[in-house]
Formats: sequence, C-alpha cells, structure tokens
Amino acid sequence: MASPSSSRQPWTGANDPFIVASGAMVSKSNSPEVYQNEGSASESSAPEPKKRQPPRSITLNACTNCKKARTKCDGGRPNCARCITRQVHEPCEYVLHTKAAKEEMMSAIRQLQEEIRQLRQQNKTLSERNDILETILQSLKDDTQRQETGMLGGRPRTARPSKPDQPFSPAAKGAARLAAGATTELLRRRKFIIGGCGLLVGFIAYYHISVRRSASQDVAPQDFDFSTRYNATASTFDYDVDRTEWMYGFTKLRKKLIQKAHGNVLEAAVGTGRNSEFYNLNHISSISLQDQSKEMVEIAKAKWRNIHPEYEHCRFITGSALERLPPPLGRAEDEGYDTIVATISLCSTLGPSLFLRNLAGHLSHRNMATQASASGASDSKESLPARILLLEHGRSYFSWLNKSLDKSAPAHAKKYGCWWNRDIGKIIEDSGLEIISCQRKHFGTTWSLELGLPVEAKGENRQQWLEDTRQKIAELQAGAKPEHVVWRARMRAEDEVDRRTKELDAWRREQREKMKKHDP
Repeated sequence: MASPSSSRQPWTGANDPFIVASGAMVSKSNSPEVYQNEGSASESSAPEPKKRQPPRSITLNACTNCKKARTKCDGGRPNCARCITRQVHEPCEYVLHTKAAKEEMMSAIRQLQEEIRQLRQQNKTLSERNDILETILQSLKDDTQRQETGMLGGRPRTARPSKPDQPFSPAAKGAARLAAGATTELLRRRKFIIGGCGLLVGFIAYYHISVRRSASQDVAPQDFDFSTRYNATASTFDYDVDRTEWMYGFTKLRKKLIQKAHGNVLEAAVGTGRNSEFYNLNHISSISLQDQSKEMVEIAKAKWRNIHPEYEHCRFITGSALERLPPPLGRAEDEGYDTIVATISLCSTLGPSLFLRNLAGHLSHRNMATQASASGASDSKESLPARILLLEHGRSYFSWLNKSLDKSAPAHAKKYGCWWNRDIGKIIEDSGLEIISCQRKHFGTTWSLELGLPVEAKGENRQQWLEDTRQKIAELQAGAKPEHVVWRARMRAEDEVDRRTKELDAWRREQREKMKKHDP
C-alpha cells in the first residue's frame, strides 16, 4: 500500500482550473524550473528607475525677491547670491514659513527648559548651604548665651523641647562639623585677644614701675661709660637680648646690613658675635673682630669657629676702638679697611662722635674694594667705595617717648651698660661724617646708616684729620670728671661683689654635688 505522500502529483499548471478556464495552455516543457527561469529573465530585462540626486544645499527659506521671481535662493545674508548678481543694494528680506517658525520655536522652548532645570539645581544647592549656615549661626548664638550666663553668674535658660530624633542627612552632619569648628576657632580667638590685652597691660604696668623706680634712684651722668658691665653680663647677654631683638625685628635689620660688607672688613664692638652668621664670605677677603671685653671676645671666637670652621682669614682683637687699630690681615700699616661694621655700639662707648671719627680714620683711602672668595684669591674687581655700616638705637621722633627713655635710661645703662636715649643724629653730625643712606624704624628709635669719609678727610688732609681726632680722644680720656671718678669706683665695687657672689654660688653648687655623691 502506497503512502499518502506518494499518491500526490506535482503541480504542472494543467490541472489548475483557473488556468484551464482562461484558455491558457501550458506545455509539458513548462515545468516549475522553466517557469521560474522565464520569470527571472523578464525581471532582469525591465529598466531600472533613476535615482534622484540630493541637492547640494538646502535652503529652508528664500528671500522675497527670489520668491517673486520663482527662482532658487541660497539664503545668503545680508544678500543672497542672485540679488548680489542683479546688484540689489538693499538687504534681502526673509519671511519665515510656518514650518520653519515652528522648528525655531521648539528649539527655543527646549533651551528654556534646560535653563529652568539648571536654575532649579542651583536653587537646591543654595537652600542646602542656607540650612548649614543657619545651623552654624544658631550654634554660635547658643554658645554665646551659655558664656554670658556663666560670666554673669546667672541661671541657664530653660532649654527648648527637642524634636524627635531624626536621621541626620550628610548636609546636617557637615553643618554640625562646621559649627563645632567655628565655635572652637571663636573661643581660640577670644582667648588670644584676652591674653594679648593682659600681656599689654602687664607690660605697661611693669614699664611704669621700672621708670618710677629708676627715677627715684640716684642718677648717673649721661656721658658715663658703663661698658665694663659687659664683662659681668657676657655669659647671659645673648639670652637677655634674643627675645627683644626678635620681637622688634633687629635680627632682620642685622642681616640686611651685614650682607653689604665687602673686601677687608673690621667689626668694631663685636660683642658676643651676633652678626657672625650673616656675613657673605664670598665677598670678603679678610675679617677682624674687635671688642674691649675679653669675656665677650672669647664667646664671639667660639661662635665664629662653630659657624665658619673652615674660614682662616679671621682674627680677634681685644681692645678699645678709640685706640689705633691694626691694619687688615696681610696689608701694610698705611692701608685701611674697605668696610667697618658697628652695631649697637654708640650707646655703650665713651665719646661716640670720636668713636666714629676714629673708625673713619681706618677706612681705606682707595676707592676700590676687591671681591674675593673665602680662600683670598680675587676673581674680579668692582669699584665699591669704603663704608661704615651702622645699626644703632637712640632717641625718637616723639617727645613723649623721649621723656620715657630719659627717665629709664640710667637704670637700663647700669644693668646692661647701654644708654638708649642718645641722639644718634647729633652724634653723626658732630663726627663730621657723610651720610650716604639712612633708614629709621620703631618710631624713629632704630637707625640703619651707611657713612662715608667727609671731603676734609680725603686726600692730603686725611693725615691732619686723623691727628686731630686722636688728640681729642686723648683729652677726653685724660679729663675725667669728679662724678665720673666716683661712679667708676662704685661700679668696680659692684662688679667685685657680683664676681664674689658668682664664685660663692658656684662653690655651693659644687658642695651640693659632692653631698649627693656621698649619700646612699
């Protein structure tokens, strides 16, 4: 028995009633394959439709002139190409179509919507910041109220009922941290202001008491030489003046002035060597450090060797700057120094104007200074005049401050060996030196100067000028006043008492150490 699939006959078109009714005859050769081939041949022989080329440029709107002429318009502004060709001088006028106007309107709407979205975002951010600032302000108000209540000794105000606990947002947490930081900073500033005012009041009271006490004591002559006090205060001098000089900016003034030193340098009244760290050794050929206090010279020597251990062109001189000073290292007797430095020295010397004249007499008469390296080998020469670099303190611009300085000057000079009420301008005028530059600070009490030789001390008159200076110095040292003799004897006695007191204290410390060693 044959399967159902084998009984089916392939379609030939002859058994199709629609084709038979229409009278179409299909031959045996018209198999499905042949029919398909014929159909494909007919399709390939049909002509292909032409594709439309896209326009080179599309103009959404034409000007009114081109619309009237019914011609193409390139949309150029202010004139299109056709109007330019026809020499139309008036600008083209464009009237929007409904479709183009709608597109422009929709674009404007979308732009406005974007701006509204950005403004809403900014408004949200500002609102969060405003909440943070309100929290900080409320916290500061509460802290202020608590402090005022504590200061006045009153009862604290009744606290407002707190709101139920709510989870803190990040903005609220940040506000709390900012409020705590702002409160701490406010308290710190208040403590600083109150502490500063207290220190100022204490300083004024201490200064007033010191002035009254010094005014009630016996007053030494204004021209008395207290420089011997430096032998007793040499060991504690740096500790006593470090804080004061830093507070008033003396350290910066020293550094700025000492950087100008060049060539062969002499520092008169070197003290404990407070300028040693500021010298630029690349511009210095040799340096001589002088002071009349042997104890201070030893301290300055140790300090210099600690700061500049490899520098060899240095020497230390113990003696008065009113005497004849030796020439620079490796130089002849008639040669002088290119730079002479004196800082805080006029206040503690006898005859300060003669002190300056004697220093000026040791300046080099040649208007040339050699810049040398630390080894002493000169690399290049530069025309630099010989100078005296001076940093001093003295009288002020203001009379009220000068009165205070005058009242407290004797006690200060007796303790530190320094007369801080001397008129620096008058001293320089009496010396006859030429002022090259001058700068005053701290109400005019601090002087920073550069001095040079006057005209009468140059050339052939230089030797006569030096002889006159040395004669005046000899007269000053020989003509001791009676009150000076009394005060000098008194100072010797006080120095002897101080020396013995220190020896006794040292002996007591030594005995205590021995007792500690013997105790079990």
